[in-house]
Amino acid sequence: MLHISGFMFVNVLLILLGPRQDVAPTLTTFGLVGESYTHLGLTCLVGLGVPLTTTLGADSSCYLAEEVRNASWAVPRAMIASTMANAITGLIITTNLVFNISNMYAAMNPTNILTYVTILLDATESRAATYYVVSLLTALFTACATNRATTASRQLYAFARDNGLPFSKWLSHVRPGSDLPLNSILAALLLSVVPTFIIVETDTAIQIISNIAVNGLVLSYFTAIVVFMYRKIRSPKSLPHATFSMGRIIGLVVNSFALIFLTLAFVFCFFPTGPDPTLLHMNWSVVVMGLVLVFCLLYWVLRARHNYIAPIERMRKDL
Repeated sequence: MLHISGFMFVNVLLILLGPRQDVAPTLTTFGLVGESYTHLGLTCLVGLGVPLTTTLGADSSCYLAEEVRNASWAVPRAMIASTMANAITGLIITTNLVFNISNMYAAMNPTNILTYVTILLDATESRAATYYVVSLLTALFTACATNRATTASRQLYAFARDNGLPFSKWLSHVRPGSDLPLNSILAALLLSVVPTFIIVETDTAIQIISNIAVNGLVLSYFTAIVVFMYRKIRSPKSLPHATFSMGRIIGLVVNSFALIFLTLAFVFCFFPTGPDPTLLHMNWSVVVMGLVLVFCLLYWVLRARHNYIAPIERMRKDL
């Protein structure tokens, strides 16, 4: 309710008070801001990582499947419903913001850490109104952070329960009577808080950490879709019965488009934000991502493959 009421309030506020821009120049004029690439299309692709973060996270419902009744029916529909609802509301608020920006270049000034605050202040011409809206958004961000901590801790717990992580025994421990993976929750919170101290020191760290988070999710989606498509094409009868299914043909078409988009997003998220970057402005996320992958592969070869128990094997043992 807070999400919906906040969405309606901000939109009405911008419509009533914002400086309305003409349709033609707003939708047909394109330009480059800052030290970007000279080619407009390349600039858009390099900047894909920022809007991409708003499309991630629909898979969070999967991590709570064990705590959902009739999960095989409810979880896929929750994923699709949340994605569609946020896509529609996101398109509306983005369009509204674009049509109510009084000065695009002033709003995109590097000194403005939060562009939307500048847009709201220009629209309302009131610090009190802007403070109120920002407070509302902060409450929504807090709720979002709580949701992410919940889903991340459940994923951490599930993977540790399968002996796929370092310190799996501690991470998967659930105290008798609590029915709560407290150790995984604390670990997820700690891993989220520590990077904030790095971000305070350097802006480059923001880009690296954001790209690692985006590319990590993109790579996980890519891997899951590839494996599923391989099984669907080579041995469709080996797949278990699905309560929710789009059908073989439509499913493969959707998966193919998803792989194309994910490949494009994965590659361009490693590009620097501008041409001829210095060491300070270089996008070092490719190095950090490479080190993470090397560590994961070494851990798998040396330890995890000897201890890891796939979920399907655990289910068969329980049965």
